[in-house]
Amino acid sequence: MQSLSTIPVIGELEQTENTRSDAIVIGSNKRSMFGEQIRTLRTNMTFYLPQNNTTNYIMITSSVSGEGKSFLSSNIAKSYAIQGKKVALLEFDLRRPKITKALKLPDNLPGLSALLIGKYTAEEIKYPLETEAPIPFDFYPAGYVPPNPQELVSGTYMDALKSYLDANYEIVIIDTPPLGIVADA
Repeated sequence: MQSLSTIPVIGELEQTENTRSDAIVIGSNKRSMFGEQIRTLRTNMTFYLPQNNTTNYIMITSSVSGEGKSFLSSNIAKSYAIQGKKVALLEFDLRRPKITKALKLPDNLPGLSALLIGKYTAEEIKYPLETEAPIPFDFYPAGYVPPNPQELVSGTYMDALKSYLDANYEIVIIDTPPLGIVADA
């Protein structure tokens, strides 16, 4: 595959068996093939992230639904938290959010959709995920499914969100919808 493209392959992930039951399978004390592959991917991504940025953004997308974007986003976020980084995980698939459900959180949490219409601030929708990582990482749920996700994403409140994230995090992982289907990503 690599010979067919000029895009470098920075990691390969084996399919894990418990993706349906657990949103996050990587842990600081868990050793598994998948966990090591996530750590390798995280390490390799570091070579592509600008070193002079105080906040780096990593957007996870794919061509179609069901390829594991949300699962990968959650596990990469935790791998950075295990490393001691201040991490935000944003559930920006506003059409079909999956992380909230996978984490078994209430589906009525205020989220990014409410922030993007000015009803809440980033601080008000932040949900700290307590893990065995040195510091918890913060999850920003999608919230209610809006009728106009693309307009919200490109709206005026996005600048305030970015400013907040820049001031508070080293790594921001953004789970997005598939780019082959909708324009949101």
